[in-house]
Amino acid sequence: MRRIRAAGLLVLDVVTLAGALLIALWIRFDGNVPVQYFERAVAVLPLFVLGSLVIFAVVGLYSGLWRYASI
Repeated sequence: MRRIRAAGLLVLDVVTLAGALLIALWIRFDGNVPVQYFERAVAVLPLFVLGSLVIFAVVGLYSGLWRYASI
């Protein structure tokens, strides 16, 4: 059960990070993103997400997460 929760949180982090990058680009250009910027963002997206997940793991974000998730 614990692995399923961890996998779910990982998927949630990936979706959130990808969405944050694309929404930031959308906000930057007031909703009218030029094609070359969108293509560049999509090209760098895997590196951004992977790098962020590595940083999260290194700083211990996932190790103590469940300590604060109770009532």
